[in-house]
Amino acid sequence: MPLSRSRQARLSGFLAALMRHPSVRLAMVAIVAAAAWCDAFVLARKPPVHGFFDLRIYRGAVLWWLHGGSLYSFHIGHTDYGFTYPPFAALSMTR
Repeated sequence: MPLSRSRQARLSGFLAALMRHPSVRLAMVAIVAAAAWCDAFVLARKPPVHGFFDLRIYRGAVLWWLHGGSLYSFHIGHTDYGFTYPPFAALSMTR
């Protein structure tokens, strides 16, 4: 159920007044700082589960192509996984 204009005005006035309160602002800054710390020092340090499998495929395909192989004939190891991006992607991965 949508709010009436008068309720919206009261709610926005309440939120504006709440945001002017120093302890609320401090709490918001603390939450953002904690989230940034968690991202930088906890989540970013975990090794990737997949071992950058896709990156190994695309890098291997580009190296294969640069040494004269057909871009789409490259397969990694004994799998059926190969390069699936359009040729422009290969150009963007070269130096």
